[in-house]
Amino acid sequence: MTRKRQREQAFEIIFEKSFRDDQVEEIIECAGLTREFEITEFTRELIFGVNEHAETLDELIERCIKGWKIGRLSKVSLGGAEACGV
Repeated sequence: MTRKRQREQAFEIIFEKSFRDDQVEEIIECAGLTREFEITEFTRELIFGVNEHAETLDELIERCIKGWKIGRLSKVSLGGAEACGV
């Protein structure tokens, strides 16, 4: 599986987590049951890294956006930035 696909899968899980209060592991498990998901170690590192450091990532994002508040950003924009480690 390409790194690009692994990052896409991490984004999908991170994005889904933004709408659900379930544990990340549950979301990954459901994704494996309902879609073709092969979660690699790299994908897990991305998902759990973003989840673990979400507060710090949000603070970094907030410092970088001009004239916006983090609550106004779309979930896609926010999830993409977090998945990239911004």
